[in-house]
Amino acid sequence: MISLVTIASFEKQHQAHIAKAVLKENGIDARLKGELINQTFSFISNPLGGFQLIVDHADVQEAHLILLEAELIEKSNLTNDETILSDAQLREHKPNFFTRIFNSLPIVKNLRYEYQILLFVLFSSILFFAVLLWIGNKGEDFSERKNADPRYIYYTEQLPIITRLMDEDPTKALDYLNNLEEDSWMKKNIVLHKISAYEYLDSFQRAIDLRYELIEIQGVTLDDDLHALAIYHHLLGNVKESEKIALELTHRDSSHYSLLADLKLENGNDSHALVYYLKALEYLKDKNENIVHPDYLMFLRLRIDSLNSVLNK
Repeated sequence: MISLVTIASFEKQHQAHIAKAVLKENGIDARLKGELINQTFSFISNPLGGFQLIVDHADVQEAHLILLEAELIEKSNLTNDETILSDAQLREHKPNFFTRIFNSLPIVKNLRYEYQILLFVLFSSILFFAVLLWIGNKGEDFSERKNADPRYIYYTEQLPIITRLMDEDPTKALDYLNNLEEDSWMKKNIVLHKISAYEYLDSFQRAIDLRYELIEIQGVTLDDDLHALAIYHHLLGNVKESEKIALELTHRDSSHYSLLADLKLENGNDSHALVYYLKALEYLKDKNENIVHPDYLMFLRLRIDSLNSVLNK
């Protein structure tokens, strides 16, 4: 049995063949190790150990000198370990990444090196496609979930259309809203959009009806609902109803005295307006500036001074 030694390793196939030819011209029988596997998997030739030039142990020193003189290898790249290796042991002479993995597996380590690499590529391919399949299934699951989620559809598809139509023509926005399928979550949002559309169209009676519908959906009457209702009734000329709602708001929160004062003033009741402006100022002047802007307090004082001037004439 011939004892072989790896004397050099080349990244490029043509470099290995030139070195082999030079040795052959000088009477040294040289072989290339791993040529087939490196051609097949050229993209990982470095981890595979490259194209390995091997000679008989007896020819190692002479082969080294010939390759050095031909400047085909550098002295620093020479193999210093001259352990005599059989063909079956050759892959253990200079262990690489794959060799270390394969030698740790009881069954695989007894296979030929080429078969080990093919097995590794096969396993990697199966793993790669399994990951792609898993990602694909996850993507389909997400697509199904997002298509079934009314919130996703509303924010990504419907809301941009509603906003655009509201700017272009509120009537078209209403037509679009009326054709939407309403579920328990979307109904509130659709009603709010309809209210905004009717406000644009100055259809305040329809806005009032929808505001009460919204209150029913919410199950509670919010301050914003009462505030809007007071304004709608005022714009429709329902003086008593608007002031009644505004007064109800002041019972909830004294900060709404200014709304009631504005309505009294609009309805020509200056004396009552002055009373409620004073109450609003009294309530708001001690509040933090983050809650009440100083300019608004100045506005109230000017309004109060103006009413006092009118009433004292």
